[in-house]
Amino acid sequence: MEKINEKQSSSDNTLLYRIDERTNLLVSSFTAFKEEMQDLKNTIQDRFVSQNEFEPFKNSYVSKEEFQPVKNLVYGLVSLIMTSVIGAIMLMILNHIPD
Repeated sequence: MEKINEKQSSSDNTLLYRIDERTNLLVSSFTAFKEEMQDLKNTIQDRFVSQNEFEPFKNSYVSKEEFQPVKNLVYGLVSLIMTSVIGAIMLMILNHIPD
């Protein structure tokens, strides 16, 4: 009976030791995770500007009304190019049709 109790006690000690090691590993992992999250938070805060820091640059952007002629010109050129490409493809198809 004593051997069984000693075996069980040894098994319990081993189990407790393993649980303790895993707990220490989890604590160190959470500490590393916490440090990584703090680094990420600092990086995000460094990269983004606040509303007040953005105010001087507000007037340097183009408004929608000022951009409209550029938009129309680009859309016109793109549609002209696409029409030319589609016309060339249709011409190639029509030239290869046997009579």
